[in-house]
This record gives sequence, C-alpha cells and structure tokens, in this order.
Amino acid sequence: MCTSAITLSSCVPDMDLNNPSQLSVDTYYKTADQLKLAVIPAYQCLISFNGVEGGYGRSAYYYLILPGDDFDHTFKCVGEESYLDTYNTPPSQGNITNGWKGFFEGVYASNMAIEKISGFTGEITESLKNQLLGEAYFLRGLHYMHLCSLYGETIPLIDHTPRGQADYYPGNAKPGEIYALIISDFKRASELLPVRSALYADASNKGRATKGTALAYLAKAYMYRPILEKGQAAEFAKAAPFLKEVIDSKEYKLMDNFRANGLGGDSENNEESVFEVQMYNGTNWLGGDNSDSWRWQEIGVPDGTGSSWWNIAPNKKTYDEFETGDPRRYMTLWCPDGAKYTELSGNVADWNYMMAHLSSDNDHYGTRKECPDYQIADIDDDVNTRLMRYSDVLLMYAECLSETGNDSKAI
Repeated sequence: MCTSAITLSSCVPDMDLNNPSQLSVDTYYKTADQLKLAVIPAYQCLISFNGVEGGYGRSAYYYLILPGDDFDHTFKCVGEESYLDTYNTPPSQGNITNGWKGFFEGVYASNMAIEKISGFTGEITESLKNQLLGEAYFLRGLHYMHLCSLYGETIPLIDHTPRGQADYYPGNAKPGEIYALIISDFKRASELLPVRSALYADASNKGRATKGTALAYLAKAYMYRPILEKGQAAEFAKAAPFLKEVIDSKEYKLMDNFRANGLGGDSENNEESVFEVQMYNGTNWLGGDNSDSWRWQEIGVPDGTGSSWWNIAPNKKTYDEFETGDPRRYMTLWCPDGAKYTELSGNVADWNYMMAHLSSDNDHYGTRKECPDYQIADIDDDVNTRLMRYSDVLLMYAECLSETGNDSKAI
C-alpha cells in the first residue's frame, strides 16, 4: 500500500491549477474597452447591488424621502418601512441596511476602477483614460456623500481595495476626514472629466458624469460639509465659484417644458440634466433586472386604481407649496383637477376614481414626476431618476450669493 501511495503521488503533475481563461480582477482590465466597463459597477450601485434594490431602485425612496416633512407613509405601508417616517428606525431595518451595503459596494467598485485605470499600461488615449478615472473619482465621492448624509461622517474611510486582513475590519474615520476625501474626489474629477457637449457627442456616453457634474457636486459638498458640525455655517464663499463655472460654461439650460424633467425616453439626459441615475427595465419581473426603478409602485399613482403599492405619498403641505393655478403642481403630482391615468384595461382614471376606495387618505396625493401616466404590467419601470438639474445649480448659486451679502446679484 505504501508503494502504491508513493507511485500515485509521483504521478501528480506539478501544474498551475489557475484557469487563465476565467475572468477575475487579475485577468480582466486588460484592454481599453474593458476599462470603459470598469466604472459601470460603481454606477450600478446607485440603483442596486447583487439584485437587492438598496439604492434608487427602491430603498432610497424610504430613507431619503420619508424622514422629510413633504411625504408621509400611507396606510398601505405596514412594515418596518414606516419607522423611517417617525425616526424610530431600528438598525436592522432592511432599507437602511441595504443602503449601507449598496453604497459601500459602490465605494469598493470605485476604488477598484481607480486602481485598475491608474495602473493600466496598455493602449489607450490619454483623454479616455482621464475621463474614466474622473468618473471613478466622482462616483466614489458621490457614494460617500450618500453614506455621510445617511449614517454620519464618522464611518469607515476606505480609499483602496483590500490589501490584507486588516482592511476587512476598518475603524471609523475622524470628523472631517471623509468630507475631505469627498471634496478631493470631486475636485480631481472636475479636472479630469470633459464637458458635457464633448462627452455626449458620442451618444453611447450619455448619462456618464461630466465636468459640470463634478463641479456642481463639489459646490454641494462645500455647502453640506460644515452642517455636520454643530453651529457652523455652510461654506457658501467656497461653493459659489464652482457653481458660476457651471453656469458660465453654457453647457446647460432650463427646459421650456417643465414636464420634460420627469419623463422617460427622449426627455432623459436633456439639457437641464446635470446628473441622472440611468434606469433600464428588462424582461425580468419584480425587480429582477438590477437597473430598474420601483418608483411608480412605491410613491406613484394612488392605489385606488389597484395598480400600485402607494406606500409613500406627497402630503397636503407639498400640495399647498404650489400656488393655485401653477401648472407644475399637475406635472409633479396626481391630484384633484390634474392629469388622468390609463389602466391596462384602457380605463382612463381621474382623481375621483383614484381615490374612490381611499377615503381615509384624502390629504395624501400621488407622485407623477418620474412615473408613467399609464399602468405597467411589470412591477418596475425605467424612467431615470434626476439627482441634479441645472435649476438646482441656479438655486444653489443664488443661495450662495445671498448668504455672502450679494442679494442683488442673487435676484
């Protein structure tokens, strides 16, 4: 038996068991085309990760909207999600944990892209390499901006992929450290990224971050950063020049039709759009497409039509914010005297029909913005989520001017 064992062991070849054809972080990122795809996971994590709708696919509507005073949870929202409306959220709440995981997945994906693009020595134009690197820096800053807004700024600071066991157990950052990284990332991105007109000359690049995107978010970071420090004022003087640079670039303008800012299709990535989350609804059902939006189900048409969940709704305060006769009220909300909604059956539902079975929620409305005007057989849809518009840039700039003693210029 010993002889047999020795004989068998001597027959085992001294061979490399790694499969060079199998894609991995070591075998990928070898061509310029692969580098162009390297940043896509960082964009993807703004929507979902591993099929979990932790970002703007679904969860974001709960943890970004419900804590405010312009939306409420409806009687349809009966689970843990309602806690977010009352500031009684347990740390185990699904949307909160999914947001944490999703945005940190985005940080990881951004770090991976930064390292692979920076270290690439193959054939690639300098302009393309700078563009891709700029996107990766911007996205890391954006993911961390979400994390700070939701969980505070003393969270783990991770600016590289794991290099050893200790990197899997990072401690918390000190106050100010993560916002310093965010500002550094947005600055670097603004220096590397091309302007909108140059990048979007190739239609396949529409939706990618641009120089204007990075500048607008850099200004926003200066306006947000000190708010976390009790008693401090926003850094308006630092933010203003970057907003003015976006304005002076002439790359953006307000849309003549306000409704275009809430529609899908050809209205997406329009001239007012500074940055959008790109949604896609494939053939899978119930969120199985990874890049789809559940917005119309969660906060869209009131459930009197029987076609949506309507867990979160604009309240009376939001309705009253619009002046009587303001057409933007009807472009933004499902409300009395507003637009009509077409069901799969072909029935055209007015407001009374929508609310016929919902008498207990007469002070709640529906969200028409970025939601379809018709029922979808699928649960999900593909209308992009607008995160930053040129109108936001103008308003932030006016605020900066007013807060720095330039009211006449702000007006």
